[in-house]
Amino acid sequence: MQLAVPYKNSSLAYQKSGHGEKSLLLFHGFGQHHKIFETLTEALSPHYTLYAFDLFFHGQSKWEDETPLEKKMWREIMLQFLTENKIERFSVLGFSLGGKFTLATLELFPDRIE
Repeated sequence: MQLAVPYKNSSLAYQKSGHGEKSLLLFHGFGQHHKIFETLTEALSPHYTLYAFDLFFHGQSKWEDETPLEKKMWREIMLQFLTENKIERFSVLGFSLGGKFTLATLELFPDRIE
């Protein structure tokens, strides 16, 4: 199911799959999109609810703001996402460009990380 987190004039698209009790956020590498995780989501879907994001300027996500994305903005976006999806605790996985978003998320939400 393709969904999105609206932020000002922008939106962060993501694919939700699986039905497990645990939540896993997935961030892809440069030049890719959420579909890179299809095999992983199939394997983990009995145990996790997975959220595979299209990072900005990739896939269906759009960054329309005049200013560069800052960590404060990322926190607002992720907080909105977590609230909308009723996620209290979660795990993260990312590589390449997605690794930067994974680390930023770890830094911003250390008390909520599994």
